[in-house]
Amino acid sequence: MCSPHCLRTAGLAVLALLCLLALPDPARAERCVEGDCANGIGTYVWDNGNSYRGGWQNDRQHGFGVYEFVTTGEHFEGEFRNGRRNGPGVQAYRSGERYVGDFQNGKRGGLGTFYWPDGTYYVGEFQNDWSHGLGVRYFMDGRVERGRWADDRFITPMSESEYLRAGGVLSLPGGPGGSLPPRGSGKGEGGL
Repeated sequence: MCSPHCLRTAGLAVLALLCLLALPDPARAERCVEGDCANGIGTYVWDNGNSYRGGWQNDRQHGFGVYEFVTTGEHFEGEFRNGRRNGPGVQAYRSGERYVGDFQNGKRGGLGTFYWPDGTYYVGEFQNDWSHGLGVRYFMDGRVERGRWADDRFITPMSESEYLRAGGVLSLPGGPGGSLPPRGSGKGEGGL
């Protein structure tokens, strides 16, 4: 049988062990692993394995950067403002889909091109991640849907001349790929 002093010592040892187990693993803790992740250029890795390499301002992603989404298999390179994707960028998805264009408040917004793995692509306006406004979808079989879109649905067909008069675009600077080069081109690569 253990004395009260022995029980107290054993209890403290168990408590100390539980405290040690509750501490985060320093090898997995999210942290700035390179550079200045407050106000400069740095690389930050989160507990889930996601990482960001690029500009920082006031402890937030700001300026050009590359974000690797290990959890979803996605990749983004482009402009950040106040911790969100804002401005031109390229988002590649695990499914093989890809978006090249403008982002607003972390979502596809403004002009852009969305590509599907089968070769179909949409060029036009986006809002809140959806094709929304004037746009054209080009299908591999030669079909074209040109006109107004709302929440990713084609709603008003237009002839090419009507569409152009309304201010629609048929392609973005640099051809269907938009203003940023596609991933793997060697231009604009973030280096992650």
